[in-house]
Parts: sequence; structure tokens; C-alpha cells
Amino acid sequence: IASVSFGFYTVISKKYIKEYGNVVTNAISFLGGSLLLAIISLIAGFDISMDLTSKNIIFISYLGIFVSGIAYLTYFAGLKKVATVVGSSFFFLKPAIASILAYLIFRETLTSWQIVGIVVVIIGVNLEVFRDIINKKKAQ
Repeated sequence: IASVSFGFYTVISKKYIKEYGNVVTNAISFLGGSLLLAIISLIAGFDISMDLTSKNIIFISYLGIFVSGIAYLTYFAGLKKVATVVGSSFFFLKPAIASILAYLIFRETLTSWQIVGIVVVIIGVNLEVFRDIINKKKAQ
């Protein structure tokens, strides 16, 4: 469900970014998603309260501004320059990059299946990029 939702979000957002801009489209999307998640959490009985300490405010601000805000703004700015399929395929690099960084920074071990998965994802993304380059050359 998450993959289908994100795919739908990417295609729809690309359309509205052309009309309303990157910041407005993402702001509406994030606010709408936050509201929906809050409603679902309340209905499910989850406690969504938090202590308003300076540490928590800094942490939430960091997550909102850098982890989500800037990340999605740059993601959709990149989608303006490439085909949706190519741009969204780079999203699949996140788990591979996270695994590699965990290995380099925290010295976590990578299983052989993780290494195979990283290689397959990198090959898949490169195939999509090369296909896009070839299609652009054919169109010219």
C-alpha cells in the first residue's frame, strides 16, 4: 500500500508542482498527511502528545525541515528535469545508501543478501537512467 501510495503521490505531485510550485504543493501535502495521520492515530487510540522541551522542538524541527522538507523539495525539483520513472527510481537507492552508511559509520555487518540487494538496486537505477538517455537521443 505504501509503494502504491508513494507512486500515486509522485505522479500527482509532479502535475501540481507545475501549476502551484514545489513549496506550496509539498506544504499542502505534508499538512494534509499530518492531519490524516493524527486523525487515524486518535481513532486507533495512540497517544500523540509530546513534551514541549527545547530538545524535542529542535528534534522535530530538524526532522521537518531537513529530513522531510528539504529532501522532498530537492526530490521534486529533480523530477522537473527528468522523467518521473527515472526520478522515482532514485528513491530506491535510499535503503542501499543507508546500508552502506551503516557499514561505514557504525561498522554494521552487511549480509550477502544485503550486498546482492544493493547491487541489484544500483544496476536497476542505472538501467533506467541509461534507458532514459537513449530515449532522449532517439527523440532528438
